Amino acid sequence: MEERIEKIPVFEQDFEQLLTFLCDVDGAISPTRFARIFNFDLQTLALASQVPVDKLWNTPHDERIQRYLSDCLQITQAAAKVVDNVEKALFWVKNAPIPSLDGKTGYALASAGRTNDVLRYIESLEAGFCG
Repeated sequence: MEERIEKIPVFEQDFEQLLTFLCDVDGAISPTRFARIFNFDLQTLALASQVPVDKLWNTPHDERIQRYLSDCLQITQAAAKVVDNVEKALFWVKNAPIPSLDGKTGYALASAGRTNDVLRYIESLEAGFCG
């Protein structure tokens, strides 16, 4: 029997569409869909959210998991405003090292509890300052 994999839509400038895709019917962010969007396996996501991988499967609504996913999306939303494209923002959060923040990516900084530092950095880019 074949497993059916849901297609990931193209979001372009529609961050709300990204949220709609990621959220379950009860409003929680789906770790599985989040991992697909960022092109991670669940082990990588578990390490970043600092929980065992089985917790992603068994208790995806866990506060720690949801906080981490929410932090990453907050960074993504701020970045999308700067680059005017959700896919580019997703790529940036995952892959672009931020020189003034120890050369770490937004994704890694969110894992380290430094979401506000990333948001301030993005605000400085919006204001015309270079990172």
